[in-house]
Amino acid sequence: MAFDVSLPARGTTVRTVLAASAPEDAALLIPVAQGEDGIEVPVTALAPRGLLEALVAVGAKGTEGEMTRLLLDGHLVLAFGLGDAADIDDEAVRRGAGAAARAPRRRRGGAGA
Repeated sequence: MAFDVSLPARGTTVRTVLAASAPEDAALLIPVAQGEDGIEVPVTALAPRGLLEALVAVGAKGTEGEMTRLLLDGHLVLAFGLGDAADIDDEAVRRGAGAAARAPRRRRGGAGA
């Protein structure tokens, strides 16, 4: 459906360009879940080598709302908990991703640090 708009356009035009890759210093956001035998990484294609072992070593559980920050091979990894692996749904992913997006702005020593 086309609209005929005759009002004058003023202001700045925004242009979005998508990059082919993430910046070198970008944080990697990884969803994790609480499984029967401990923490699980549901999307293994995203996980860097050694992530699961590092999460176990620092005591991460994958519980809903849990944020675990790690440095792996010089890269910041933010693992965000989705809760029980059997109960993951769209809402759990939305909440987890939202918590992960807010995490880098939290000050050291604050909630989720």
